[in-house]
Amino acid sequence: MAVIGKIEMQAGRDVAANGETRLLDLFSFSERSKPFVTDVDIKKDETKLKVHVDKVGILETTADLNIPKGFNANLATLMKWADESKTVKVLKAIKKDESLAVMVEV
Repeated sequence: MAVIGKIEMQAGRDVAANGETRLLDLFSFSERSKPFVTDVDIKKDETKLKVHVDKVGILETTADLNIPKGFNANLATLMKWADESKTVKVLKAIKKDESLAVMVEV
C-alpha cells in the first residue's frame, strides 16, 4: 500500500484505554478538514483506504470523493460518513488536545 497523506490531528476529548469513540467525536470537523496532498488518483466508491490513527489503530473505508493526483484531500470529505461514525476501540488512553499522527494509505 502507498501512503497518500500524513497529518497531525488534535484530539477533542479524553478517551480511556480500551474505551470506545468515533472519529466524529474524537476529532472536530476543523481537525478532520486538515488538508494533505494526494500522490495518486482517488476514485469514489472504488479506492480502498486504510486510515491509521495513533493510539486507535487502523480503520478501513472506501473513498467518498474523486480526487485527482496532486490535489488536496482531507478525512472529512475523503471518508464515508458511515465509516467516520463507526465506534472504534481505543488502544491507548487519549487526552483532550493531544496531537495524534494520522496516516492514510491506498
